[in-house]
Amino acid sequence: MVEKKKIDEILSGYRKFTIATICSHSSLQIFQSARLEGIKTVGLVLKDKKALYDFHWQSPTSSSLLTITAKSRLMSSSRESP
Repeated sequence: MVEKKKIDEILSGYRKFTIATICSHSSLQIFQSARLEGIKTVGLVLKDKKALYDFHWQSPTSSSLLTITAKSRLMSSSRESP
């Protein structure tokens, strides 16, 4: 396990960063831990699942939820055309 002191040392080299992940049951743990450490988060959620995750973004945090209309858009490379 990496010591917190070492992690803090590595992160001190970054000005601002955001953790983004596809919304899932496991991602809620990632978001919660990031929030506790003061790190911004972005959740990527499919439109038909948005209501399920809206509750978690109602707390006063600097996190955001980005809705994706189709799973194919969620999994495509940023270099591919829309």
